[in-house]
Amino acid sequence: MRRDLFGYRRWTSLYDVSPMRQTLAEVCDFDQLNDPTHMRVAVTATNVQTGNQVSFANFVANPDSVHYVTPKISRVSLTPDHILASGSLPPGFPMTVIDGVPYWDGGLFDNTPIEPLLDLLSEDELDNLPIFIVDLFATHSNPPSDLREVQERMLEISFESRFLFEHADADGSLTEFTSTVEEIMRDLPADSSARRRESFRRLVRFHALKNIRVIKAKHAPMTGAMDFSAYGVHTRIQSGYVAVNEFLGQSHDLKSSSS
Repeated sequence: MRRDLFGYRRWTSLYDVSPMRQTLAEVCDFDQLNDPTHMRVAVTATNVQTGNQVSFANFVANPDSVHYVTPKISRVSLTPDHILASGSLPPGFPMTVIDGVPYWDGGLFDNTPIEPLLDLLSEDELDNLPIFIVDLFATHSNPPSDLREVQERMLEISFESRFLFEHADADGSLTEFTSTVEEIMRDLPADSSARRRESFRRLVRFHALKNIRVIKAKHAPMTGAMDFSAYGVHTRIQSGYVAVNEFLGQSHDLKSSSS
């Protein structure tokens, strides 16, 4: 917590995260984190001044591309500040300044940043690599019944998956979207000038979305995500394990029934 109580009129956040920066530097091996042969990592943050999302990555699959899938992706040497920027959720956490630019949590712009992930995939992985999405904000069917629930639902809607809403079919899958992309790839003449356009190169990457599998977690109030106590963190970890185990159990049942 902050201790400069007399300066509260100039506050732009409630917490001081300096200890978190020190913890990250101590517990994370940034040499390994920045080695794309060990792991590929991309984190997103929201530019406070422009409102745009920026992705910081240790790897880009197509370095000759002008735009990639994500126009604002940047290959960098990741530091504790990049990690902090991706989680600088206001008003609790302060803006994280990188190269003179202030950033907030990337989820303010898009809490399911699929596009930066696609920029991490090599050409042969676009067809076959499984992609898992953990849906942190499962459907909340009941309308708010008091002002506290109104506030929670407002936050949930702000952080729900924009990507799945925009591209999913009526049944919630991405089959129609990815099939359309693959038909364009197949039917467009090989000598078409469109194949040389950067926009086509970006579109091709989206056929990897056929490999998406969504893991749905049980509904929990958005405000619970702001509980950084040991109990709150442990509860969310356990909820994640439960969701993954249920998903794997369902996947096993589907395989058994089809065999």
